Amino acid sequence: MIKIVTISAFAVVSASALSAFPIERCDRLTFSHHAGQDDHQDIGNGHVVYKSWGSFPELGGDGHVNSSSLFLIQCQTGRVLEVKQRFLTDPEADTDYDHRDAVAATLTSVVEADEIYTIDDLKIIFDEVIDGEVQLYHSPRESCGCRAAYPRLRGDKTPFDLSELLQ
Repeated sequence: MIKIVTISAFAVVSASALSAFPIERCDRLTFSHHAGQDDHQDIGNGHVVYKSWGSFPELGGDGHVNSSSLFLIQCQTGRVLEVKQRFLTDPEADTDYDHRDAVAATLTSVVEADEIYTIDDLKIIFDEVIDGEVQLYHSPRESCGCRAAYPRLRGDKTPFDLSELLQ
């Protein structure tokens, strides 16, 4: 369970008692077969994570330009920590700038740590891993994972549209 300080003292009720649907239902393709979201997880204390990915043919080359982002969302506040990862798969390319394993190891380390982190602390930690590919922002829209795991933490955010899961 991750130990992240939330901004208010709002008591978080057990996610299983409030779950509108299993969080795994949030895993889906979002753009044909080129992009999607997967690995949605409730990491505790009102926080969820998921990964987005996309793969598009490189113009004029044999490889693919790939992107992957890890999103950590504070469901009550709508604060989002996005850790961007871009990488090129090309059999002839010498460059390798794929940081997915390092990001996954960092997330595991944070979740299993005894320390208490704020979401601002996590931005600093991930900035050291990715070097500038980390953003912290507010989303006025409820995420699928928050709708599944913490529906009572929506507040005044725009509700996640469940019809998106049917597409």
